[in-house]
Amino acid sequence: MLTPEEPIRARREKKTAVFPAAKWDAFVEQHPYGHFLHTNVWGELKSQHGWKHLRSTVVNANTELIGGAVLLFRRLPFGIGTLAYVPRGPVVNWDSRETAMAVVGITAKTARNRGAIGLIVEDVALVPSGGGG
Repeated sequence: MLTPEEPIRARREKKTAVFPAAKWDAFVEQHPYGHFLHTNVWGELKSQHGWKHLRSTVVNANTELIGGAVLLFRRLPFGIGTLAYVPRGPVVNWDSRETAMAVVGITAKTARNRGAIGLIVEDVALVPSGGGG
């Protein structure tokens, strides 16, 4: 069981960073929960069809990439705002509660900071796809 300080300490130890597209895609390819819908290629394809995309990432104390998500943004009709969407959920080790909380938290914060009025995180079965699946 976690003590109340552990999630706070874990969040402090996890930091965000910007990674080149190739490094992110390599991370997705090797990750058990990675999927093509998490790649930059998918984000760029969606950008040709009215969506904007960006990544939110989390690194550990050694600045190693440990999780993140590709967020897709789309303006809603009648100027009511922007919707954020994460296909197939974030790429993260779901067995590590602290890491998963950090990734979900930074993903939600990124959506809010970009003015999203809602965030849809697609449900992903917590069964590894074998990488890049």
